[in-house]
Amino acid sequence: ASLFPEWYRASPDRWARVTSKEFEVLTTETSHFEVPQRVAVNLRIIRAAENIVVYLGGKEASEGLYRSCGSSLNELEAKLQDADAELGPEVVEKIKHTTSDSLLTTSPTTESPARERSAQFAGRRTMSMFEELTGQAPPSTPLATTSTSRGSFQLARMRSMNAWGSTSGGGGGVGMARQATPGDKPSDKLDFSVPPPSPLSYVMAFCYVTVVKLAVDRKNHHSIIVFGAAGDLAKKKTLPAIFHLYLSRVLPTNVHIICCDDLAYHSDIRNTDDLWNHRLAKYLAEEGRAADLMDFKKHLEFVPIKLDDEEVMLHLDARIRELAGGLRDNRAFYLADSAKELSSKLAAYLEERQIYRIDYYLAKTMVLNILTLRFANRELGRLFHADNVANVRITFKEDIGVEGRAGYFDNYGIIRDVMQNHLLQLLTLVTMEAPASLEAEDVRNEKVKVLKQIRPVEIEDCVVGQYEGYQEDPDIQKVNAQKGHQTRCPTFATCVLFLDNERWSGVPLILKAGKHVDTRSTIVRLQFKKAPPNSLLFGDQPQNELVLRVQPNEAIYYRMLA
Repeated sequence: ASLFPEWYRASPDRWARVTSKEFEVLTTETSHFEVPQRVAVNLRIIRAAENIVVYLGGKEASEGLYRSCGSSLNELEAKLQDADAELGPEVVEKIKHTTSDSLLTTSPTTESPARERSAQFAGRRTMSMFEELTGQAPPSTPLATTSTSRGSFQLARMRSMNAWGSTSGGGGGVGMARQATPGDKPSDKLDFSVPPPSPLSYVMAFCYVTVVKLAVDRKNHHSIIVFGAAGDLAKKKTLPAIFHLYLSRVLPTNVHIICCDDLAYHSDIRNTDDLWNHRLAKYLAEEGRAADLMDFKKHLEFVPIKLDDEEVMLHLDARIRELAGGLRDNRAFYLADSAKELSSKLAAYLEERQIYRIDYYLAKTMVLNILTLRFANRELGRLFHADNVANVRITFKEDIGVEGRAGYFDNYGIIRDVMQNHLLQLLTLVTMEAPASLEAEDVRNEKVKVLKQIRPVEIEDCVVGQYEGYQEDPDIQKVNAQKGHQTRCPTFATCVLFLDNERWSGVPLILKAGKHVDTRSTIVRLQFKKAPPNSLLFGDQPQNELVLRVQPNEAIYYRMLA
């Protein structure tokens, strides 16, 4: 879709690159869309494809086109049924044993009028589809020609899929038929030396084109209820993640994101527009186009709450039911609070399979790759062992202070905010044994073993501190006024842990986290034991180390003496 006609029609050389037999990545330009430059692979990819799916999207604007495509397919099927008698028993038997989701290929051994007419209709269907999809009159030369001496009649069909991937009922499937073999050359009569009005005309000369539109789920309504939606984590992580799901078209079609928070903690938020303008717009604008943002905003609604006020919470329930409009009411709650408190209270109402525990740090690219690095590369296996490792260092740095989060942060501190969750998760991935499988429960079991083997921490193995200027923060001064003394909340901490198991016995595992430092980074560093100081002729040597940089700019590198 990014091979814009106005770009390739401006120069014969550009069209030659678009249709080149060599793969090439092109930067094409347009004046008709918000993003003036887009990157695309040239049409060589089409020559290698067997099937092309044209996705019409879920907007009402495509309903007419979709219905038109469906009617044309039904017409095609009716014509084929009328021709069954002439096609012969061999072909009819093949049709009966082929599902509507399959690629149907028949190659009659004898020529017949029915086959000739079917092939001719396939060519006309291609012409009709071209006009429907491009809005252009089809070229005078047919895109698919009939030839009873070569090729076979083929029909491609795909049923529409709903948002969860299951096949929808009814006659929603659409497709097209044409006389050609996938990847075959188009008719010699076709002339592509002159750039066509749309790349689709070139596409349809080589491939099967199937038109698909996602079915709308008219039985279910889905609500994602985000508590703490006006907070720092929600604007930076939670709602941008939901926006990414929306952009990826994996959210249900009938979905509302209900954003909830207590107005007592956020005086600048009173309604959906306030939440959008004062919290979300800045962060979501970095992820999508203006049109996508406005579409996403239509699914958002802010509802003020008070967790200790039953009447207010019943109003939230009533609003969710109202949005469901009588459809089956499916709800997913996002909660951020004390893990122990949440687990104990939720267990009274939900089954374990209904509860999902999330640490967003586990979704970072490098964190996802730690298990692959360790267990898919056998030669590295013994490196992660007390025989070789002098120490493991996991360091978290932030170059910002507590801007906008002072009230929250001062109640928790750097240890509870970062170390006991994100850094411990990293530590378990680096030190765990190989799981029985990559299923969530098997990975969790190995991580729990690590946590149970951590030796109780001694006070002399810990250091805490505050960055200069923390006490001068206006919000911290308000906290001090309430307490009647200066807060001692740590913004920096170092803690040395030890694991009592065979693999890591005696190896210091050093966790370090600090705010308002020189840079922003998260690094896992395995420092290896040195060779004896007087071995050979090298004398004292630097320490070899394996470094995993989680952020920024994910990287893995190994430093060694050479």
